[in-house]
Amino acid sequence: MSGELWIDATQERVVRLEGHLQQDTNYGLGILGKLDKGGWIVLEQGEVGSRQWRIVRFQIKMSLRILFKTKDFDSVQEMSQYTPLPASLDYRQAIQMLRGQTERVAPGTH
Repeated sequence: MSGELWIDATQERVVRLEGHLQQDTNYGLGILGKLDKGGWIVLEQGEVGSRQWRIVRFQIKMSLRILFKTKDFDSVQEMSQYTPLPASLDYRQAIQMLRGQTERVAPGTH
């Protein structure tokens, strides 16, 4: 894999990473699997508030052969609308929020 790395020197953070697969990569002597040459990946990070950095974009285009099946990955994911949550939030409340049941969750209740 070869590529480039962008760094925000002021924040001392990786802002972007690009990687390109330069040759086929075998796993288990090629029996278990193989990543095909030419695949690539891009990862971008951004400050989402209060000096917190998160992945905001992920792209991948690769072809992977596992045993006798080939799987092509061609995906773009963009993450946004990060929202800080109270430190007092427990995992049950977080699960309810993810399920869209935030109206039933009161701070300090389980």
